[in-house]
Amino acid sequence: MRERQLNLFGFDSNKKSPSKSNNILLPLDTLILLGVVIILLLTIAFSLGVEKGRRTSHVAKAKKEEVSVEAGLIEQAAPVIKPEPKSQVKVVEVTPAVEAKEIAVSQPKGPSYIIRLATYTKENKDLAVKEMEKLKEEGFPAGLSDSGKYLILIVGEFTDRAEVDKKLAILKKTYKDCYIKKVR
Repeated sequence: MRERQLNLFGFDSNKKSPSKSNNILLPLDTLILLGVVIILLLTIAFSLGVEKGRRTSHVAKAKKEEVSVEAGLIEQAAPVIKPEPKSQVKVVEVTPAVEAKEIAVSQPKGPSYIIRLATYTKENKDLAVKEMEKLKEEGFPAGLSDSGKYLILIVGEFTDRAEVDKKLAILKKTYKDCYIKKVR
């Protein structure tokens, strides 16, 4: 009978010692502490990943802001305006399927402003060009800026802040979300 009782509790009658199993026994406080440490490490790893993602997105955003106009055949009817920090700006005259001509124009000193009106996808290029032509007919110096897969409808490059504010007030009636952007 004693042997049966010992068998029930993991003792072998031949060895007379407790059987060793693969179970790991840890006290409850050690398990809780281990869980807290793991959660803390996961939180730190997540926050470092978020910071790296922010830095990466800022770099990608800065690259998208850079716009380049390639020489050669341009199949786009709208001019592309690219602000350059140098003392000279290259203005590009564009006609459909004709080579671009570069004309050097000196930039005025001091800050320069544009008004950003709307953003269009490249699939809606016709609509963007139509809006630009409409603004030009109304007397605004409108243009399109290429930004990756988007075209941005902009007005002018003004050096006088008061003039920009007046134009903005007029354009806000039609383009409610338009805003002023300082170029340099």
